[in-house]
Amino acid sequence: MGKLEKLYKLIEKENIKLEILNSLPDHIDGMYLKSESSYPIIVINKKLENDSMKFKIVLAEELGHHFTSVGDSRVMFNSYTRRLQLDKSEITALKWATEFLLPIDRLKEAFLKMHNRQIDGVTQELEVPHEFLLARLKFLSHKFDYIDLDDKKAILLTTLPNICTIEKIAE
Repeated sequence: MGKLEKLYKLIEKENIKLEILNSLPDHIDGMYLKSESSYPIIVINKKLENDSMKFKIVLAEELGHHFTSVGDSRVMFNSYTRRLQLDKSEITALKWATEFLLPIDRLKEAFLKMHNRQIDGVTQELEVPHEFLLARLKFLSHKFDYIDLDDKKAILLTTLPNICTIEKIAE
């Protein structure tokens, strides 16, 4: 089962209504809406229907809001503190989306398969844009300096945004 199908199943399981609208402004790709008086809703801009990769990523990020957000993040910010709260909400939802779409085992598999090739090969294998892969690696760099690919190779995370694999030194 592909990631998009898994997202749809999760949306169904969580009783979230998914709406694809052409009435959203062009600069808004998606929104997560929830109030105490109704079921949660994910709204996706209809313009994304022709871009399956971006559609999947926006859907995952909006679903990330469902699992990680507290309170209403739709309110316009009117203070620096509120802006920081909104930014944190967006980062947390993005982190959830990157973890869902790019689990560590899948990352390792793609990097091993594409070893000694351009990063574009890895992103094509993972079916995500470069920026999304970089976001996932950046989140992982907060916990790890590197990720072992196998006994001999690792992804170095201390050099981000430069992505490189290294040969490990035998101990």
